[in-house]
Amino acid sequence: MNTFILHIRISAKCPTSHSPSSVLHCQLSISFSTSTIHTIIMLNCPCLSTSCSVFQNMMKKILPVVCFFLSLTFRAQLFSFNPGEHHYAELSLENSTVLFTYITNLTADSVVMEWRKIEDTLPEAGLPGDGWFTEMCDPGSCYIDLPNNGVMPGPIAPGEEGFVKLILNPQGQEGSGLVHYWVYPAGQMELHEDFYFHVWTPGTVGIAEQNTESISVYPNPASSVLNIQTHEMGLCKIFSADGKEVRSIHIANPGYTITEVGGLPEGLYLVMLNDGVTKMEIAREQ
Repeated sequence: MNTFILHIRISAKCPTSHSPSSVLHCQLSISFSTSTIHTIIMLNCPCLSTSCSVFQNMMKKILPVVCFFLSLTFRAQLFSFNPGEHHYAELSLENSTVLFTYITNLTADSVVMEWRKIEDTLPEAGLPGDGWFTEMCDPGSCYIDLPNNGVMPGPIAPGEEGFVKLILNPQGQEGSGLVHYWVYPAGQMELHEDFYFHVWTPGTVGIAEQNTESISVYPNPASSVLNIQTHEMGLCKIFSADGKEVRSIHIANPGYTITEVGGLPEGLYLVMLNDGVTKMEIAREQ
């Protein structure tokens, strides 16, 4: 846990009947932590008139709001996610597929992890044999369907991990979708961090899973070389159909980037840059 302390000197005219041009000097001390929103404010304003107290009261009302946003700006990442914030996977059409996202506590304190489902675009769940069958587990419990929220047993020590597990069986129904979760220290939803499951059945990577505004690829299908056109900088990642990262390319400048894909097996892949996602196929002439 890192703590920042800011000392700020504030001066303002504070007229009195004895000295119309007198100046009020305030010493402001702000202490906030990178892993919590806890903020300590000390405002010391020596004052000679009641009019100065108006200034002090105003500052004391405004500063907590300012410090709240400062703490959110400077706070470090609380959790890491394995295999990543975005978990991509192709499901078996007839059998259950089990997907894990492991969540590691990066703070210096033990944390009780709370999770909350934010979005669910999977095909409608049903009973065995009728629609997609869905089950969700954390280290404490398993739930039929995908409940809205829960708390993992804990606390979880620094460097240790919890997990969210999805068990999905399309039961023969083709489709695709995503499940979006938040995780945060219990009772502190404002510190949430996001993670996602993106899933599809064979051959049906849905349009809903793609955001091609910032990234496009050609030729598609590709055989040996892939051209990636981007409008942003960042780390471009290529995922295989089973959700494994098979390539990462640093995009230093927007424009065109060429990468070799001749060593990758034939099949369906996802190419991701920041929030941009597009699908790509590798196929070779026989």
